[in-house]
Amino acid sequence: MEIGIGKVAQPLTLTLNDIKGRQKQNVIYTLECSGNHGFPTFIGAIGTAKWSGTPLASILEEAGILKDGIEVVFFGSDEGEEEVRKIQMRQNFARSLSITEAMRPDNLLCYEMNDAPLPKGNGFPVRLIVPGWYGIANA
Repeated sequence: MEIGIGKVAQPLTLTLNDIKGRQKQNVIYTLECSGNHGFPTFIGAIGTAKWSGTPLASILEEAGILKDGIEVVFFGSDEGEEEVRKIQMRQNFARSLSITEAMRPDNLLCYEMNDAPLPKGNGFPVRLIVPGWYGIANA
């Protein structure tokens, strides 16, 4: 995981073991997809779990966000193709949070779900958990 391809004083590259070696925190959180509208074609995209990982804020503090930094962008490992102006482009899912929102102490880089390693379908090896936000912000 790379931290700081932009407005940071000290870019970091962290392995999963580096993240696991930091302070561990838990949160019980219900994750719901913003598209969970109840139509027969898409229903049930909601679940509650115990998420465990390290606080994001301490890693961002270590990287040293510069004064002119305005947001933190999180890229998922999932890929797809998207047509942009009639050109097919490979894209990774990405989501951003303002610096203020990203620095909230309850945001976690999670590597466990319900006391077990994070399953691939839930973001293995690491998933950002942002309590209070729809699932789309939990890249």
